[in-house]
This record gives sequence, structure tokens and C-alpha cells, in this order.
Amino acid sequence: MGKPTGFSGGIRVQVNSDGTVTGAVEQIPFSKEKEEVELMTALAFIRSMNREMNKTGDTFFISDPRPNPENDFDLSVTTPRGDAYLEMREIQPGIPYDKAETRFFSYEFARMLRAAVHAKAEHYAHPGRELFLLLYSTHYAFRLNETALMCLRCWLAADKPLFNAVFCYDPLDATEGVGRWVYPVPAELMGDFDPEAVRGHWCINLDPRKGVIETTRKEV
Repeated sequence: MGKPTGFSGGIRVQVNSDGTVTGAVEQIPFSKEKEEVELMTALAFIRSMNREMNKTGDTFFISDPRPNPENDFDLSVTTPRGDAYLEMREIQPGIPYDKAETRFFSYEFARMLRAAVHAKAEHYAHPGRELFLLLYSTHYAFRLNETALMCLRCWLAADKPLFNAVFCYDPLDATEGVGRWVYPVPAELMGDFDPEAVRGHWCINLDPRKGVIETTRKEV
């Protein structure tokens, strides 16, 4: 099944043999096929979660994502409690990628994601296995900032959606990125955060293609 994706990537900087420093934008090569995008993203998410957890000697509890047939849950995964399902939901607020604003209000962005989580859950009765949801971006403008993430965490803690857990993932390159736990989270992580206090908060996600790396020579 075909699937459009946005632009994600970063600037790779290198020091050349002559002492100059150069950089270039490297785009993440997303497939045009939905199943391949989802599997690539799930693998990168699990790899990234393990990278962080391995620092303390731990391992992420989800592994081995496998595509399911069409009209089934997106992926099957392995957990210490047995096989489970992983549903995928791109962070895409219904705006064409090339029309997306780089500036957005965190509160409203989180409200959109809250609605997306519940809309996804409404498709299912409980499947008899654990069911997880991964929110992920393929476009730089739709990356989830910390304030929007905290709003979403607060609301889902109160809503208690169908999913056993909800995660989010923003890619940095084709193999790794930033994975975060959205629901459930420990109460102490939320502290006294109040979404209503950040209604006016806004964020800008910069387009990596507009960054400029100047060539410089190292001092010898």
C-alpha cells in the first residue's frame, strides 16, 4: 500500500583530510510503501529505546516487530509476557507536508494527538493480547516538543485509553532517533504540570534543509 511521507533528516558534518569542515543535509530514505515505513520506524524506535536503556544495564521490553497481513493490527511484537500488537500512527495533522507551518502552539498540537490516540483506539475491541501504540513523525515540522508531550501525558493519564502503552518517536536518521514513553508514566514525572498554564506556548521546528554549513579550516 502506497504511503506519502514528509522530509526528515539532519546535517552530517565531517572533518576532511585537508582540515576543512563540511556538511550536507542527509534525508531519511523512507519507502513509498506503508508496511515498509512502519517496520523501519518500529525497528529504529526499539533500537533507540535500547540505546538509552542499555546505559543503565536495562533492555526495552518490546522486540522483534513483524508485519501482519492487511486489515489486521499493524505489527506483532515480542514481550516478556508473550506476543503483543503494535499499532502505528504517523503524527500528521491533516496538513500537506509542503504546507506545514514550522511554528505551532504546543497545547493545540497535543490536543490533535490526543484525539488521534482515541480515534485509533475506537477501531478495536480489546484484542486479547497487549496492544501498544507508537506515534511517529516523518516530517520535521511535526516533531513533538517537550511541552506538547507533557500535555499529552497529562490528558492520557486522565483518559486511560485502550492501549497498554503509548510511545512517540522522532527519527534522527534512518536507524536511530528519539523514543519517549507517553502513557502510562509515573506520577512524579508529571509533577504539578498543568496543560492550561501553557496554552500560549509555541514552538518552531527548523527545516534542516535551510541550515547552512560554512567550510572552515582547522588551525594547525
